Amino acid sequence: MTISGSSYEDITVKKNATLIFNDVPVVDIQELKLEEGATVEFNQPTILRLEKKLNIDKNSTFNSNDEHITVFVEDHIDIEEGCMIVGTFFTLKHIDVKGKSNSHTTMSGLFIGDKIDSKEYVDWYQGPCDSNLIIPPNPNQDSDSDGIVTLLIIALSLPTLTRPMQTEME
Repeated sequence: MTISGSSYEDITVKKNATLIFNDVPVVDIQELKLEEGATVEFNQPTILRLEKKLNIDKNSTFNSNDEHITVFVEDHIDIEEGCMIVGTFFTLKHIDVKGKSNSHTTMSGLFIGDKIDSKEYVDWYQGPCDSNLIIPPNPNQDSDSDGIVTLLIIALSLPTLTRPMQTEME
């Protein structure tokens, strides 16, 4: 199924089904669920904002055509074994990724959360992190802020990921 709207409540991609976001630069969804073997693709760079959570069931694919996708999730992200996930993902809570010896999960891109829990048989690959990364304005930001913008500064260290910190810039 191909959709071109920009605002949805809950979306569930059924078992072995494919959902394509067509020519939509920003998509707002309450919650996104992919059932076993489901696929989600994009045909252009897209910002996907989820108010609740992102659940991806086993053997599913998210953005396998490697479009520049930035996903913001207010709640947590759960990914089961055998998945292929590509993109830039931010969450305020945790990212939980599972894999099995005969069903590895592949994670390619940038993944930032309060906690990242990666089980065995999850393969992580760094994706591009360049000037094309777009962080949309916070719709809840007070319009009387006199031009002060909250900037998210991401501090990365190996082997652990530290918590993001916030600062103000004029």
